[in-house]
Amino acid sequence: SHFLTNSGSFLVSVSGAFRETEADSVFSCREQGSEHGKDAAMINHDWHDLGDIEALRQRPLHAVVIGKTRLAVSWRDGALAVISGACNHVGGPLAGTLEGDYVVCPWHQWRFHRSTGKGEPGFEADAVPAYTTKIDNGRAFVDLASATARTRKTHSPHPLARPIERAEGP
Repeated sequence: SHFLTNSGSFLVSVSGAFRETEADSVFSCREQGSEHGKDAAMINHDWHDLGDIEALRQRPLHAVVIGKTRLAVSWRDGALAVISGACNHVGGPLAGTLEGDYVVCPWHQWRFHRSTGKGEPGFEADAVPAYTTKIDNGRAFVDLASATARTRKTHSPHPLARPIERAEGP
């Protein structure tokens, strides 16, 4: 099996290598050159099966719900990627359209990179969570514990926006 980061590259550590413990699906990083060979860090994972990789390849974008977590699962150029399925703007579904490497919200056209979760150029400060994925024995998996932070930049109001004014009704 191979392990992928949010950017689609192999999961490696600058200071060492990652290994999976079969008993509890926990990864640990062991420092290279450590005198005692003790684990440098323990990382807990929460892997969930997304389904058969061949089925995921059939469409470039899928909406998947795991518990209460909405996900946008994409397949492009031979690489699997998973980001949050909820748009930063007003919570619209991020599983409508894939344009290049960007998942587009159908409600207001906000775009997020399919593997990093960052907004389109100029809006990188707007980011939805991105998740680590792996493919094992023809099955795709997502690690819900690996979610990156959701960030939202303050935006000025739309030029056509107007203040809400309440008035007495008839």
